[in-house]
Amino acid sequence: MDWTTPLRSLQADFIARLHSDAAVLHHLTNPQLRGYFSEMTIVSGAELAQVRQDCWSVADRLKHLSGQPIYDVFISHFYATMGELVARKYLDGLVSPVDRAGLGADFSRSDRLLRVSVDNGGASSILVKVCHGHVDAVRWELPAQSLDKNTVLLCILIREPVTEAQLTYQVVMAGFLPFDMIAFNHGIATLAIGELLYAGGLKSYLTSLFTQQIAPDMRTFSVPNVVPKPNNSEVQKWQCLQTMRGHAGAVSSVAISPDGQTIASGSSDNNIKIWQLLTGSLLLTLTGHADAVLSVAFSPDGLYLASGSKDKTVNIWHLETGSLWRSLSGHADAVESVLFSSDRKTIATGGWDEKMKIWHLETGELLHTMDGHSQVDRAFAISPDGETITSSSSQKTIELWHLKTGKLICSLPGHADAVESVAFSADGQFLVSGSRDKTIKVWRRGSS
Repeated sequence: MDWTTPLRSLQADFIARLHSDAAVLHHLTNPQLRGYFSEMTIVSGAELAQVRQDCWSVADRLKHLSGQPIYDVFISHFYATMGELVARKYLDGLVSPVDRAGLGADFSRSDRLLRVSVDNGGASSILVKVCHGHVDAVRWELPAQSLDKNTVLLCILIREPVTEAQLTYQVVMAGFLPFDMIAFNHGIATLAIGELLYAGGLKSYLTSLFTQQIAPDMRTFSVPNVVPKPNNSEVQKWQCLQTMRGHAGAVSSVAISPDGQTIASGSSDNNIKIWQLLTGSLLLTLTGHADAVLSVAFSPDGLYLASGSKDKTVNIWHLETGSLWRSLSGHADAVESVLFSSDRKTIATGGWDEKMKIWHLETGELLHTMDGHSQVDRAFAISPDGETITSSSSQKTIELWHLKTGKLICSLPGHADAVESVAFSADGQFLVSGSRDKTIKVWRRGSS
């Protein structure tokens, strides 16, 4: 699949949200939304006053050199400054202005060329082009110029007319496009928002450029392909697409949403973060636990996330609102495992208190407590039909329980050391277990 395909899909979704003004929700003061990648930046108050002051100062200095009315000079620099402001916020201060002297007269004063640099020495230039207009009608026009091949176009949309009376501006990161993907007709390219790639992927794109330039051998890991191909010479290549940074402590658990679009991570910094898988953008930070988060799990429909913590609680989060929906208390020690049933009606938790508990999700009622082990570890699985749950521990056995009644079905001995992991097959007929005794066992469901 072409790397641009997911970004074009995300762009189409973004445009639909922009039409409904859903982007403004990113700017609510709800602390749960801090760190959310925002396509829109609100500029107002003291920040806007400073932008105006700086642009009037520039206009005053250039009024005799430009040959234009001072207000026109102010407006062009206002556009450029707003575009740079948004780019700087998104790229975390990694940008610096580039001398425009050699760019030629075809570049508008409302354009701003920025240099992006990273610690390993990688650098690329970004042309920030700002326009005002309705999302369906606005076009970004640019001339063909002899810029570096890695130059990227970042398109910015200011939704309000630029006037002295305007108190607030909604400045939108409309999208980006590598220059080598831009088609010029008679030296001019005109782009609509639907032709751009989703702006949330810009940082990852730039990072990939730096990685290719500095250390290409560090990006791809090859292992023999376990499925022979016709020429038997091909290898399976795995490429590191994203590196997400943001946690202040060790990341102890990760999970991927059922639709494959988002990642949840739990950390010893007591927080949970939700990331966009394809772009690496931080979508949400969930705060509420008083100690390290040891486990996270998505519900089968992806609407909820469960987290277990050293603070002895299990939190259920509503992902559409980013709010804490329910907190479950009952374990006497850290909660190391959380798991939803396939029908999302119940949730199972395992703790350092040597207990496994089954809860009713909608009511929060504790349905069953199973204490057949001396210690419940991470080896924890629910059968695809939602009827059976397994647990295992340092006792060297695997216990199978009836999920609805909490009754022990059977115990599977055989391993010579602690059982560390278990998993059901998709049809529920097989169970696989892994142990510290260095063996893997396959168990088959019997008829009697």
